[in-house]
Amino acid sequence: MVQKEWMASPMLHCVSLDDTLAFWGILGYKTSYYQNRPYKYGVVERGGFALHFFYEKAYVPGQFYSACLVAVKDAAATYAEFIKSIRQHTGKAPAHSGLPRISKMKPGQTRFTVTDPSGNTVYFVNMGEEDQEAFEAANAAGLTPLQKATALAIRLRDFKEDTVAAAKVLDTGLKNANAETAYDMAQALWIRGELAAAAGAENIYYAQLKALQLTKEEIEQLKKKLHITHFFAD
Repeated sequence: MVQKEWMASPMLHCVSLDDTLAFWGILGYKTSYYQNRPYKYGVVERGGFALHFFYEKAYVPGQFYSACLVAVKDAAATYAEFIKSIRQHTGKAPAHSGLPRISKMKPGQTRFTVTDPSGNTVYFVNMGEEDQEAFEAANAAGLTPLQKATALAIRLRDFKEDTVAAAKVLDTGLKNANAETAYDMAQALWIRGELAAAAGAENIYYAQLKALQLTKEEIEQLKKKLHITHFFAD
């Protein structure tokens, strides 16, 4: 093993050191350092990498932003493990809003976020080029307006957790769609429908999708790309 000459570790705020360390403990991290004096400071580690936390009395979650990126071999498997562990410890599914929370991760996504009781956000992403390619999809040359709107909506939803902006981008793309293929329309409508369902809003998009004239090959491509089950079997 090559000895590293430099090592960087994020130092994140916390409003309660004990609560913060306990939360990360639920997710499989081990506390490797803890002190109360001369100031409260703790470290959790997993996979050979550490998160450092220090107590700050004036810190108010939500008013400040602290974040860290953790690259993992399989973000989807890590997400499933975290969800299972939280269910085992709390007896209920993790929250997707408030503190602490874990973002929803749909099949095919390359990342998810964990926000701890102190408001620190840690992004767990797939190692390699897959995550970057998903982010840069909206920058590709030669996209039609709707293709670009769809790729940008995915970026906003999956990378920025801004579902409101993602919905607005798709609304504009669908409204201005002109000479788009049925396949591209279907992809945009499916994603817009998911956003509407997640927001508890009226979902008119799936009905529009069903009205499209799609070939069997296009339906199979959509099912595979968007991980759609049952919808086209009705």
